[in-house]
Amino acid sequence: MKLSELPVLFFDCQTSGASPPHAHMIEIGWLYWQHDKENHVHSSLVSLPSTCELSARISKMTGISVSELADAPHKELVWEKICAEVNAPCPMVIHFSRFEKPFLSELANIKDTEIICTHEIARRVYPNLPSLSIRAISGYIGHDTGDLKRSAQHVEATCAIWIHLVMKLKQEFHIETFTELKDWLKSPPKKREKVHYPLDPQKRLTLPDRPGVYKLLNTDGRILYVGKATSLKSRVNSYFRGQKTKGSRLNELVTQVFNIEVIEVHSPLQAALVETDAIKQFNPPFNRALKHNDRVITYCDTHFRPSSQFPEASWGPFPSLAFIEHVYAIKLYLDSCTPLSHWPFAIEQSVLREGLNIYRNEFLKITAGAVHPWRQILARLWLKSIEKSRIRRIKKNEAPPPPNKDTDGDTDVDTDGDIESELNTQTEEWQPEDVARHIAGMLSSFSCQIHRSRWLSELTHCQVFWQSHADNTWKQCIVAKGVTSFDIFNRDLPLPIELEKKKIFFDVDLYDRMLILYSEIRNLLRKNYSVRLYLPNQRILNESQMRKFMYPGDFDAEN
Repeated sequence: MKLSELPVLFFDCQTSGASPPHAHMIEIGWLYWQHDKENHVHSSLVSLPSTCELSARISKMTGISVSELADAPHKELVWEKICAEVNAPCPMVIHFSRFEKPFLSELANIKDTEIICTHEIARRVYPNLPSLSIRAISGYIGHDTGDLKRSAQHVEATCAIWIHLVMKLKQEFHIETFTELKDWLKSPPKKREKVHYPLDPQKRLTLPDRPGVYKLLNTDGRILYVGKATSLKSRVNSYFRGQKTKGSRLNELVTQVFNIEVIEVHSPLQAALVETDAIKQFNPPFNRALKHNDRVITYCDTHFRPSSQFPEASWGPFPSLAFIEHVYAIKLYLDSCTPLSHWPFAIEQSVLREGLNIYRNEFLKITAGAVHPWRQILARLWLKSIEKSRIRRIKKNEAPPPPNKDTDGDTDVDTDGDIESELNTQTEEWQPEDVARHIAGMLSSFSCQIHRSRWLSELTHCQVFWQSHADNTWKQCIVAKGVTSFDIFNRDLPLPIELEKKKIFFDVDLYDRMLILYSEIRNLLRKNYSVRLYLPNQRILNESQMRKFMYPGDFDAEN
């Protein structure tokens, strides 16, 4: 029978880990495909054993929550449903069968089942592509798998890959039957000679050597990734050099890139601000940072109570409601031993209580007799974080760190006191001392966030001027109500414009835009640019003042 007419069962499963017995199926997808018939993709969640936990990483990758699995059927029932649908023995088609086979073997007797691995076929048909993962190959042929790893989408992708490969086998290798395919697969694949990228090299080699924003597009013109660059030519071409040093995610990306679009701008600062808005506009699948992702900007009052509105006396904006809620719960315990209703990590209650008491005793000792104990503790933690930053630099015996560069996956921004990293940090086995250190880290991050949020609010109405030592022109960024515009001056600095001082509510777009501006200003200071910051009420800050107030601890006083 011809491959194009061969009935096959497409199969995919998502799991809680790499291999049994420590990992288990959490979702099964299948498609019983028959020539000239209407075929439908099916999928089902699978219940986990009571002894197995679903990690946050797997849940994020798949979008599957523990609560969804609670009422899901057992995998044996799902397999019975598949067998009832398949009315005659047929080969199974799996993209990377080496992964699925151990899980299938636990589920059923597949000893006599023919399994076709589309990955093994692709190794022989496309030996020089950077990546042969299901996401890369399906994207290469113009099929989108979606952002989440779900079985139904992967079954659809495997089907599209199979149909494409069957056509290529016939056209280029004269293979039309299942027997011919099995004989052909017995021969080892060719060794990779040279990496082949779908993108025409001239499209990247002729890019301008100027700052800007680039968009990497697939064969259908969908934007896969948006990035910023100091040099468009250098940055984009870096994706297509040194394949062995790239990660799997980047290799998946360049396997699918067929075209490039660029926006030229006057400076890296402008490129960074254009990039953050473009990421939100196009929601590219390979960007991870600066996307909306259901984020909510929040504030808190001076008692740390979270609020989505503007309290009269408020702190913020903050990018994480969960973080503020956690800090508020810690404050209640330290103030009055109010029991914590929630702790973000699995931990024995006795260990948690002991760790809380260790830090509370230290807290009471530090703030004894203070009129405003929380102001004192936050100020102390802020100064301590500055000192840690200075000590790290001295130990490394180096100048202040260079500005963040574009990376192969995410846009990095300066995030001193990164609250999400504190909230997501978990030790393997908690001890009371770990709890005390965690609380100190959370409060230290909170103090850094308060400092940064004040700057973000200030920058919503400002003028920024900067000039490098190699360039006599002044570049300008005007921010009015969080909206940016740019200009260039070949003469002396112009007089400041009238700036309105008005506190405005932050949404995700505004927060990211101001965070990028804050980060880029600090990068200019690190590179020793001439910088001026004009703020409302005719306040003007030069480089020395900004170094002192915006980035203490990383610059010497004489600078």
